[in-house]
Amino acid sequence: MDVIKKLASVITTQPDEIQAWFAKAYGINTPLFYSSVDIRNSGHKIAPVDTNLFPAGFHLLSKKATKRAVIRTQDIVKSRFPNAENVLLIPESHDRNAAYLQNVAALHNIVQKAGYNVLIGRLDIDATMTLDHLTMHPITTEKNNLLCDGQVMDLVIMNNDLSAGKPELLTQVTTPIIPPLRLGWYQRKKSIHFQRYEEVCYHFGKAFNVDPWLINPISKDCGEVNFKSKTGLECVARNVERTLDQIAKKYQEYDIVEKPYVFIKADSGTYGMGIMVAES
Repeated sequence: MDVIKKLASVITTQPDEIQAWFAKAYGINTPLFYSSVDIRNSGHKIAPVDTNLFPAGFHLLSKKATKRAVIRTQDIVKSRFPNAENVLLIPESHDRNAAYLQNVAALHNIVQKAGYNVLIGRLDIDATMTLDHLTMHPITTEKNNLLCDGQVMDLVIMNNDLSAGKPELLTQVTTPIIPPLRLGWYQRKKSIHFQRYEEVCYHFGKAFNVDPWLINPISKDCGEVNFKSKTGLECVARNVERTLDQIAKKYQEYDIVEKPYVFIKADSGTYGMGIMVAES
């Protein structure tokens, strides 16, 4: 059975119904300003394995996609923040990552073309600096406002995943921040994300007669694990075994001749670090 063709058939034969399904969902839950999804296609199923809420890669968009991004930025900011004029973009502190700096430049360009005055502000600098033709300013506060290069900011776009924690400076202001600080890696968990995504897959599968497994990675949470001190490894072993067993049953159901394997990830990890593959 060609599962990918089946999924493609659902999408191509019911596009209006699927759009209506998403529109209804977005009416209940406001979508984030932006995000990107890492998708793995194994040939017999296709599913997201990570979702980035502070995405990079804007410099890789095609010209058409960039134009669409400008229009969407315009629509979202006008509808949610109608009085915004000055927009502050806060990136990661990657001084030597050329690809990331290209991403920041592209994101800056998109928001600027949407009609806004965009400044780039860094949380870790005390003086204005230039990196790869990008001017970056220190950020200060005045009363409840954020200031950058002497200008009061009306909106903040975070492109910093907050792995180091929630910046105290940003908690002292009323300036709207998107995505919200509470979604940073200092607090966000992949295990909770996949629980929520599993619910979405269940409802989507029920609506369009699709097995949720075909678009959803099986996931389990072990809580605190330390590979150096070897604490929590019993839970990892147990969950690996259970997951492999579930996958094997699905492989049998779909006549998939392949050895099951699982990925072991940090619950709040970033940049793909610390990932291991297990077959037993």
